[in-house]
Amino acid sequence: MFKGIFTLVPLIFLLGSALLLFLVNLNGTTTSSIFKDIYWSQTETGDLTGSNFRTTRWTSYGICDVDSNGHSINCTKHKAAYPYSPQDNFGTSNELPNDFKTSRDTYFYLSRVAYALFLVGLAFTVFAIIPLFLSICCAGGLFTNICAFLVFLAFFFTLAAACLITAVHVLGRNTFSDDNFSSKLGKTLFGLTWASVATLLISFIFTCLIGRSGRKSRGEWHEQDNESLKRHSNDSETSYQRYDTEPTPSRGIHFFKIGRTKNVE
Repeated sequence: MFKGIFTLVPLIFLLGSALLLFLVNLNGTTTSSIFKDIYWSQTETGDLTGSNFRTTRWTSYGICDVDSNGHSINCTKHKAAYPYSPQDNFGTSNELPNDFKTSRDTYFYLSRVAYALFLVGLAFTVFAIIPLFLSICCAGGLFTNICAFLVFLAFFFTLAAACLITAVHVLGRNTFSDDNFSSKLGKTLFGLTWASVATLLISFIFTCLIGRSGRKSRGEWHEQDNESLKRHSNDSETSYQRYDTEPTPSRGIHFFKIGRTKNVE
């Protein structure tokens, strides 16, 4: 029973990772439900000439304004891999911190590459669910190995994406703050992001443990089979030797000499 529960652990964490990555990848697609409160970062941009919002929030699909309740509203037209690049978002402005102009490519490409890596991480996470489910149902070592490989790839790409998106928004927040702009990170979305990294890591570790225990069990079974064959072979040899050394009863006919008495005349 404990072993069965143990095998469900990586599946639960993998499903959790998939859910978290769906939320991360869909941020900015709508302002309803929980999506109205998740964003990468926000900055008070009322003093920027090219900004249409007093407070600007960056998501993966555009920028949004913020209402009095702190919810995202009036988002721009959705565009996949929307870059976190204030120079591209607002145009060249005298009020824009100089680092966004001189390091434009850094902000632009880091944010867009992160978006692509998140999609790849989500894809590998979904692909890994199938062999993991089959490994639980069929107890197959091959499925476990395939799943471990896919989970590792999902973890690798998601970790890379999380590092890139965190670096670019932390860098941007610091640049805005150094130029006296009020700026902050979206704690909820970054929390979801790094939680997905953690759950993928846990899933990968447990998948490897299950694969190792499976190989160990199969090795023990092979050893038991070999020992059984050896015992059977030894018993057969012993029986043969016993049969071969037993004395064979004599079944021949015994002949006796019959003495003849000669008559003396």
